[in-house]
Amino acid sequence: MSRRKCSKPIVLVSASPRRRELLQQIGIPFEVHPAEVEETIPNQVSDPASLAIELAWRKVSAVASRFPNRWLLAADTLVVVGKRLLGKPQNPKEAFLMLRQLSGRTHKVVTGLCLAKTNVKGRIC
Repeated sequence: MSRRKCSKPIVLVSASPRRRELLQQIGIPFEVHPAEVEETIPNQVSDPASLAIELAWRKVSAVASRFPNRWLLAADTLVVVGKRLLGKPQNPKEAFLMLRQLSGRTHKVVTGLCLAKTNVKGRIC
């Protein structure tokens, strides 16, 4: 089966090196345009998967108007320890404390994805 080439690369709405690496591994052409989105997350949440999807949707929505007639891809990953949600560490000290909190404990990692197509006016279809 042949792969149809898209005329324009996917817009990756993320600064994550891992997400870039994954797209490169599967041969999908892309451009990186991270969204500037407030990622305020509560300490506790009943449905982390829904929150991860919501955060990914916010990222796509934030840049959609800049990319008419394009595919946009965003993802957001959350770590949950018990009922506590861990956000992105703000500095090396906070990262160390988070890793210490995870050490020897069971935790859950969830990733929400949003893949959306914009129309010629840059609105999500």
